[in-house]
Amino acid sequence: MSRETDAIIAERACGWTDLRAVPVSGMGDVLYGTRGGKRDSVPNYSTDLNAMAEAEKLLTPEQLEQYGVALAEEVGLGVRLVYLASAWKLATATAQQRAKALLAVLEGQR
Repeated sequence: MSRETDAIIAERACGWTDLRAVPVSGMGDVLYGTRGGKRDSVPNYSTDLNAMAEAEKLLTPEQLEQYGVALAEEVGLGVRLVYLASAWKLATATAQQRAKALLAVLEGQR
């Protein structure tokens, strides 16, 4: 993946503007941009799972459906998943949601 990929994700999915590569000693070029009125370095979406998780949260339901299909193809599933939006919600459940569900099972409430 490349800085170009990071820039596209930053602009189109995450609302970054005015992107510029700035040479930083010992790091090569670092991508900087503006979001929410603040100038900062743009996350390396193509190498940082946490940054990608934040980007995924900003997708519309339609984008999320398309993304899920594309991701399934990218990881080699090659199958259109049924009820992908529901499966995605399960896959991205928070630790608190998971703990609450497990507690309900363990306490015989489910």
